[in-house]
Amino acid sequence: MMNAPIIRTALLVFGFGSLALFAQEEKPETETERVPAQEEKKAPLFKFTKVDVRSFESLPLDLDDATKVGFLETFESDTHLLLEVNATITPLWTEDLQRINIDTKKILLASDAGRQYPMVGEFTYGFLKRKSWNSFSAYRPTKWKETKAPVPYNAVFLVPRDAKNIVFTLEEVSTELAMPGKTSRMPAPAEAVTVEVVKASLMKEIPGGDLSRDVKEKSTIRPLRGALLELTIKVTPKEGNSTMEKHFFWHTPWIGLIVGDKVYCPTLGEKWGSGISTNVSHNKSNYTGTWSSDEATFYFAVPEDLTDFQVTWLLTSAAKGSVGKK
Repeated sequence: MMNAPIIRTALLVFGFGSLALFAQEEKPETETERVPAQEEKKAPLFKFTKVDVRSFESLPLDLDDATKVGFLETFESDTHLLLEVNATITPLWTEDLQRINIDTKKILLASDAGRQYPMVGEFTYGFLKRKSWNSFSAYRPTKWKETKAPVPYNAVFLVPRDAKNIVFTLEEVSTELAMPGKTSRMPAPAEAVTVEVVKASLMKEIPGGDLSRDVKEKSTIRPLRGALLELTIKVTPKEGNSTMEKHFFWHTPWIGLIVGDKVYCPTLGEKWGSGISTNVSHNKSNYTGTWSSDEATFYFAVPEDLTDFQVTWLLTSAAKGSVGKK
């Protein structure tokens, strides 16, 4: 019974003490109320110099993979189009800004109402490479004060046919675009190059390469059936096929063979060193106004009675040839 009044008195004293404390801390009426400063808006790291769009009803996919085995996968849809966004971006370099790296999640294509469309790939070396991610990176050049050094960016999105106005966003920078009035035709990659047959001959076997760097012992490649065709071709670009200016790229698996107008033969490899390789890269640049040529030798498993054939470039016929003839 004695405890209750003591507790009440303590609470009451505490309460008045609190009120007194608050009263002491009240600001004078004449003091101006401080407003938290708003965070300054981040300056953009780049600007769009140019953005072009093209739409496609039908396109072959992943030709560099398909040419290794001889099949053709094609996109076709009654409800959607493939929309290519080809942007030229000028970074706004400073002393502190040395690199720009934008994650794919911050690269968006959407309708003006906010509906987002999925990224499905990019155009690379003249064909559509399927991929659901394609980040953007740029590094400050050495002479960044003397030159703008624009950077290209390419991505392909899956868009409904009835889409009208669209917005392309790269991180915090956006630009409004209109859907093209008509669809485009994508040239076959073989249209950007000239392929000539230099020499073709049948063989029973070829060296496979060194088994060891320390011991000079080689393997031998023989066909299970038929013969081997040794084919030397000359490749001359007509135009660039890369995002880099005046640059042309190709590599071994892009070359194939059609035998008797019926059977597709992927290459066994390209002559490289003392053996063959399935992954030789060729890079050409044109800064003089004229493209130089490459000569390369390839091998194929073919019928023993082979006479005539077609050379393919990413599954498109690019040249005709005959065994023992140029």
